[in-house]
Amino acid sequence: MFEGGADWGATWLSDLSRFRSTAWVGIAAATGAAYALTLEGGGASSGLTHLFYVPIFAAAFVYGWSGGALAGVAAGSVCAVLVPASEPGKAQDTRMWLVRLIAFLLAGLIVGVLASSFRARLRQLHQVNVQLVSAFVNAVDVFHRNTAEHSSTVSIHAAVIADELGLDRESIERIRWVALLHDVGKLAVPREVLDKAGRLTPSERAKVQAHVPASIEILAGIEAFQPYLEGIRHHHERFDGSGYPDGLAGEQIPRDARILTVADAFDAMTSERTYRPTRSAPDALAELRRASNTHFDPAIVEAFARTLTRKERLQPAPRVPARPTLRRAPTRAQTAA
Repeated sequence: MFEGGADWGATWLSDLSRFRSTAWVGIAAATGAAYALTLEGGGASSGLTHLFYVPIFAAAFVYGWSGGALAGVAAGSVCAVLVPASEPGKAQDTRMWLVRLIAFLLAGLIVGVLASSFRARLRQLHQVNVQLVSAFVNAVDVFHRNTAEHSSTVSIHAAVIADELGLDRESIERIRWVALLHDVGKLAVPREVLDKAGRLTPSERAKVQAHVPASIEILAGIEAFQPYLEGIRHHHERFDGSGYPDGLAGEQIPRDARILTVADAFDAMTSERTYRPTRSAPDALAELRRASNTHFDPAIVEAFARTLTRKERLQPAPRVPARPTLRRAPTRAQTAA
């Protein structure tokens, strides 16, 4: 699997979609170059006519069978009408240029069909990945209703921070997926511990903290999720080195994890909980700043603060209501600090 992660196909397809609006310029230039080189190299009787396959294949790959067919006809027409047989003024044999035109047309059609099939397959794989992640996230929501929609909201905040930091789109997409999957290990934590209303005992706290290695164990067998494991493993590290599981500090903590830590904490503070009132966004931001250089990377906190101010997101975000629960009453959702 490509090292960019499970969603590399979606990123690639998005790049291709944006490229479609301007690709015709390059294709036209390649056709012109093929014409000039063929003319310079001795005309249609030389092997340089094969250079016309370059723009044909490019058009087929970008625009599909229709683009490939159009490029094939265009290349065949240019090669037939404007390129002499072997010397200036000597026209090509009609039968030969018709054969070449048909060959160019068929090449464009075949490559275009194959390219379209390849893109369709990528979309299917992307959809499978999305559904798989959704299944994990929904499982956590069902198991622990008090934090329903938490991972989805954290993924939005994390992507916003990554974008503000100027990261490339592949990195932003990876961080978004890290955030979506960061709490799947809570499926392995006893519900009575997660939902305990009072203070956790040392033994119970250890069980909650065990959700981090549990997440890694759950996801480690999926090759496409390998790029996400580092960020998930270290999202409870603290900037001063007092976090877990490895006690990393500062920039020893992977950037994905440092971003996720800020996004995770902000959503936890601004989310509704049965054991405390919801904090406003300005209050939560003030707490993030207070804990900069201890819990959080100050550069990431300030990047997030800029997005909140610029996008006027300092009002408490509306929460998606949790789905109806089968439990008698919601209890305190106890998470590791």
